[in-house]
Amino acid sequence: MAAERQPRKTRLSRNQLAVIHIARQQLGIDDPTYRALLRGAAGVTSSTELNEADFEAVMRRFGQLGFTGRKGVATSALAPHARATDGYRPGMATPAQIDTIRGMWAKWHGSDDERALSRWIERYYGISALRFCDVQTAQKAIEGLKAMNARRARLNAEK
Repeated sequence: MAAERQPRKTRLSRNQLAVIHIARQQLGIDDPTYRALLRGAAGVTSSTELNEADFEAVMRRFGQLGFTGRKGVATSALAPHARATDGYRPGMATPAQIDTIRGMWAKWHGSDDERALSRWIERYYGISALRFCDVQTAQKAIEGLKAMNARRARLNAEK
């Protein structure tokens, strides 16, 4: 009986689990959708239950949704805040950072208003458009948006 369950118990490497979670994050997949994807592709509800064959099936499904495995790619319709980016440019914000900023802005602002985001970026960081943001400024903007969202959540919890 234990021999039947062994293929399912073959654990994935930490790198494989990380790739799954990176794909999920870059595609903007929420938890219920993620669990449904795992169930449909591999018959499991957690990535810790995957074996090698299941991993390949899940990665094929992520590929169908737009994940290419390249850093910073998030082009799925499941990530409404994702925009076409200029790709990786040395010294400039990575596409993943830009997508993170857009997603956090949409959460804080209540919409993905690009003009409002550009005004905020210019006001606080002196950059006329997000595409001109360097890596360090992008990280500062991400930390600022994290603090803004956390503050709003804290204030809403107190009410």
